[in-house]
Amino acid sequence: MKDISVQEKIGILQCVDFFAKLEREELETVAFNSELLKMPRGSILFGQGAPSRELFIIRDGEVMITKMKEYGQDIDLAQYLPVECFGELDLFGAKERDATAVTMKDSSILIFPKKGIDFPDLLQQYPRISARILRNLLITVSDRVRNTHRHIGEKSRWMMELRRTLYVDRLTGLYNKHYLMDSLQEIVPAGSESVSMLMIKPDNFKTLNDSYGHAAGDKVLMLIAIFIQSVLREGDIAVRYWGDEFLVILKRTDREKALAAAKEIGRTIREVDLTTIARGDGMLLSVSVGVSFLPDDSEDPVKVIEQAYERMMSARNKGGNRIAVKPL
Repeated sequence: MKDISVQEKIGILQCVDFFAKLEREELETVAFNSELLKMPRGSILFGQGAPSRELFIIRDGEVMITKMKEYGQDIDLAQYLPVECFGELDLFGAKERDATAVTMKDSSILIFPKKGIDFPDLLQQYPRISARILRNLLITVSDRVRNTHRHIGEKSRWMMELRRTLYVDRLTGLYNKHYLMDSLQEIVPAGSESVSMLMIKPDNFKTLNDSYGHAAGDKVLMLIAIFIQSVLREGDIAVRYWGDEFLVILKRTDREKALAAAKEIGRTIREVDLTTIARGDGMLLSVSVGVSFLPDDSEDPVKVIEQAYERMMSARNKGGNRIAVKPL
């Protein structure tokens, strides 16, 4: 990609507080030592273990910072949108990063300093500019700390966005398993009646994913999520439970209505047009669904979810494309 002009880079730098306060000549120096990268959706900006030596300014797009925990799940830590900056303190640390940055959309990102240049070298080469950047950075960090303390405990937009980042699956827009684990007692309080659980898993997703790639698999998961949401009523919950598995919690729903919802989801997914995704191969999707009930199967919602999962696996083991439920 042809690099953009110094003037365009200055325009991006001026969106960040501690650069905006620099003089024109100083901004030109920073711009000259920066580079703009265009990165498609799903690109890794940096990974865990990579050295931390740059800061990033998003001109357009979106970046998610995630961290893999010991048990293999990714935790979303932060989301950055256009004209937001991150990695400021990494300029001085030169330590290994403990998180991964992924572009969630096609993104243009200004990186300082550019590849092949180390910030310590710039400190020596431009001591006056570096001192001003350091001073402005310290002021900005102090302001952030004060603002954070002021907002703790408030239902601010920042806190709401953090909750959304932690609890919403970034691919499908459904709640994730962390939300389920943290909120199950609120979703299904003690003494709840007529609650139905549907565990849903496509039978041939792995074949599709292996044959046509992860991008095709992602599109299918998003379609499944849309069709699941189409059967939900107010108060119902849909969760991306794990990988290609989905959990639906239906409130005030008896056995007949739960089975009707399961059949509707299965029918709708079987009718998905995969012509474009599967390159015209005529592939069809089918799903296995396990259904369980509270309090009939158990008064413990965790055990009811486990029952739904076991029945879903039983349906798959019998050939899939079916609904498994405890006989009357």
